[in-house]
Amino acid sequence: MNKRQLHHWFGIIKRVKTWQLLLLLVVLVGLSAFFLRQNNLQMLTLRNLVLKADEDNVDVDKALLNLQHYVTAHMNTNLGSGVALQHSYERAYTAAVDAAANSNNPQAAIYTQVELQCRPVYQSTHSFPAYTACAHDKLGQLSPGQDPLANVKTPSSDLYIFNFTSPLWSPDVAGFTVVLTLFVAILVIFKSITYLILRAILRSHR
Repeated sequence: MNKRQLHHWFGIIKRVKTWQLLLLLVVLVGLSAFFLRQNNLQMLTLRNLVLKADEDNVDVDKALLNLQHYVTAHMNTNLGSGVALQHSYERAYTAAVDAAANSNNPQAAIYTQVELQCRPVYQSTHSFPAYTACAHDKLGQLSPGQDPLANVKTPSSDLYIFNFTSPLWSPDVAGFTVVLTLFVAILVIFKSITYLILRAILRSHR
């Protein structure tokens, strides 16, 4: 590359003002943060709808499906430890105790007594752990020397915890804004390095 060509490229690079690129970069960083936050806020809204549906026992599967579709299609929507359907688990647990109480096995009367004694605990405290602790203790007292929950087919709590994986990048407004931000950042770095290299070469030819 001769000196004239060097001056030509040096002039082109100088026409693109670094401060203009930096200003654009700052704007894009702000927009990226805004749209990423909007993705996260929408995820929180859908997660709260799942929890509300779980509490009301209405359209839980539909709310979960909506949350799954959104999280798996948008970046920055990580659920962390997931969403737990606490009320669904509580309903399944108490249904298992009720089923044991209504069965024909010899211990049915014991489960009925446990339910009658522990249900008020839950109603007064609204604490499901307090209810399960009460049930476990009462069963242990009424059937000593035996596994108090051996005949109660209680569900696993793991079956009521759901989590979905969000993508590292998604083709939405947030995703394209992030890509544009990275492009401008690379452009700023490339321009700065190229400018310094060409200036050093031109100085060496003087």
